[in-house]
Amino acid sequence: MALVALAALAIAALGVEIAAWALISSGQSAAPPPGALPALAVPGIGPDGARRPHTEVRHRTPCHDVTYAASAAGVRDAERTRHADGPRVVVLGSDLVEGVGVERDARLAAQLERATGREHLVFALAGASPYSQLVRYREAARLHAHDAVLIGVAPGLDLPRLDAREARRRGVRGVYPELDGGSLVRRDVDPGALRDALRARSWSFNLLEHLADRGPPAQGRPDADAGGREHSAFYDAVPARVALLERALAELVEAAGERPVAVVLMPVLVDLLRHQESGSSPLASRLRERLPADGVRIVDLLAPMATARDPQALFHATCGAPWWSARGNEVAFHYLRPALADGFYRD
Repeated sequence: MALVALAALAIAALGVEIAAWALISSGQSAAPPPGALPALAVPGIGPDGARRPHTEVRHRTPCHDVTYAASAAGVRDAERTRHADGPRVVVLGSDLVEGVGVERDARLAAQLERATGREHLVFALAGASPYSQLVRYREAARLHAHDAVLIGVAPGLDLPRLDAREARRRGVRGVYPELDGGSLVRRDVDPGALRDALRARSWSFNLLEHLADRGPPAQGRPDADAGGREHSAFYDAVPARVALLERALAELVEAAGERPVAVVLMPVLVDLLRHQESGSSPLASRLRERLPADGVRIVDLLAPMATARDPQALFHATCGAPWWSARGNEVAFHYLRPALADGFYRD
C-alpha cells in the first residue's frame, strides 16, 4: 500500500509539473521558467551583489545591446588607483547610476567627469540598495582617495530593496538593514540551497512563487492606496522604508566625514506620470528636514525631468524597463551639473 501511495504522489507531482510547464511555455503565465533571471534582472551581478572582477557580460534586449565590463574592483568603471593627484568623487547608487542599458560613456557619472575634469569613481551596482551601497562605501570605496560623495537614489527601485521582511518572504538574497534603537543593524538574507535548487529545476515551484507574489499586498507594502492615481514611491512609499532610507543616508554622511555629500533623487517613468497629477513630491522635503544641513545637498530630479519634452524617450519604456536611456542621462546631467556647481565641486 505504501508503494502504491508513493507512486500516486509521484504521478500527481509529475502532473502538476507538466501543467505548470504548459502554462509557462505557452505564455499563459508570466512566471519565469526554471533557471531564468528574474524580471528586469541585470546579468553579471553575482550572489554577493557585485560583479566578478575583469569580466564582461552582454545585456541584450529589444531596447539595447550593451556589454558590461567590470574593473578589478568588481564595478562597471575604468581602473582606478587608490591614490589621486587631484580631486575625485565617489559615486554610489543602483541601476540608473551604474547605467543599465546604456554605454558607459553615456551615463550620468561619465558626463559629470568630462564636464568637471574630476574622476568620478563609480561603485554603483544594479540591484543595490542605499544600505548595501553604504556598506560598500565603508568596506571598499572609502579606501580610495576622494573629496566628495554622490549617491543616486531611485525611490521606485531602491526603497523595496531596503525591506528585509519582504526579502525573506520572497527569498531574495542580499544585505538588508533593520532599525535597532535608531541605528541600522545588518541582516543577511539567504533563501537557502533548497529554494535555489527548486527555482533552477521546477516549473511548478516557479509558478507557485509567481502566484504568491501576485496575491494581496502584505501589510505595509507600497502597493497601498495611491488614491486611484499612478503609484509612485516619491509620493506613496511605506514610512518604514523611508525611515530606513533616512538612516542609511545619515550614516553615509557620518562615514563621509568632512566631505560634501550630494543625494540625487532619480525618477522612473511612473514617477513623472504621477507628478503630472500630484505636483511636487514630499520626499525631498522630508529628507532635507531629517538629514544634516551642513555638507549635504538634496537634488530632486523629479520636477525638471517631468517637464522634459517626450518623457517616455528618457527611458527604455518600450521594453517595460525603468532604466534611463542615453537621452535620460543627458537630461539628468543638464539639470544636475548646475545644481552641484556651487560648493559640491570644491577645490
